[in-house]
Amino acid sequence: MTAMRYAIAAILLAHGIAHLPGFAVPWRLLSSPEIPYTTRILGGRWEVGAIGIRVVGIGWLTLSAMFIIAGVGYARGLAWSVPLIMSVAFASLILSVLNWPLARIGVFINIVLLIALPLIGQVAWRTASDARERALSTSTRASSGTVDLRSFEALPAPVARFLARSLTDGQPAVTSTRVEQTGEFRVGGSWYPFSATQQFTIEPAGFVWDARIAMSTVMPVFVRDSYVAGSASMSGEIAGVYPLVDQSHRLELDSGALQRFLAEAVWFPTALRPRPNLKWEPVDDGTARATLTDHHTSVSLEFRFNGDGDIAEIYAPDRFAENHGRYEPKPWLVRCSAYEIHEGMRIPVVCDVSWLESTGPEPYWRGRITRATYQF
Repeated sequence: MTAMRYAIAAILLAHGIAHLPGFAVPWRLLSSPEIPYTTRILGGRWEVGAIGIRVVGIGWLTLSAMFIIAGVGYARGLAWSVPLIMSVAFASLILSVLNWPLARIGVFINIVLLIALPLIGQVAWRTASDARERALSTSTRASSGTVDLRSFEALPAPVARFLARSLTDGQPAVTSTRVEQTGEFRVGGSWYPFSATQQFTIEPAGFVWDARIAMSTVMPVFVRDSYVAGSASMSGEIAGVYPLVDQSHRLELDSGALQRFLAEAVWFPTALRPRPNLKWEPVDDGTARATLTDHHTSVSLEFRFNGDGDIAEIYAPDRFAENHGRYEPKPWLVRCSAYEIHEGMRIPVVCDVSWLESTGPEPYWRGRITRATYQF
């Protein structure tokens, strides 16, 4: 991504420099047979006079400077660079049309910029997500055994009821899962629609979540959270071309990702059977604690069951939340509802997720599973 960013920045700088003759010729600072002096625009249809053509020249100079600023900002990864690129390219397109046919090359370049930049970003993003999913599948081991309802008798009572309600006797264990999601994600004080796909493996625990958040109709935000081979990463980019967040190699991130995996195992409940690295212990008549260990990380969650035997809530007293580059433990709550049968398993398809602040719950994710497919 760094090489592509520098290549795009170089194109922007060159395009900015190419605008300079549009200023120099009207101001009589340069004479060129390729760009003859004229006081007419729109292919000679509109006479603007000597003063008018100098105003047009100032427009070319301004856009030249803005392209150079945008290129430097994009190379340095500054937040304002992508919207500036799109705005300047649109303004340059208008100015190039006004100066047609002399600026016909500029028309072409600006159209290419407006179209190609998001397309390049999408291709690069998808390539990175595919690579992460390949790394996930490479580490996958087949889940062992089949469901034996009699083996649940030693579990805490609400867990045994839930597994017996969710699974069928003799059912093979899930090896991997792919779910498709739609919903809303909260950024600041506003909710924005999102769609996502998420690939899971069970042995070892892992996932890749790839989402598109429609924070604007023109420039969606791409988000990828993953946990592969015991290591978590989190990436976010505007349209795949400007990085908003890129974090990895943090123990707090690993812990939060494994807690997320454990909570989302309700979508493939054979993974919630007791295993060497997954232990259950009772809390009260309607609550049990699950502890999952993977690589260097061990996490616990409280599962709260309703009177029907379904999981209603999943709670962590101390999941790490990112706050301006620092991670702080906070209470975290998942609520589940609307259970459906998918390939013989009863799973919740509607969930919402909140941080529990001193002022009350602060929800940030609410969604629905629209499709779930399994490998057994």
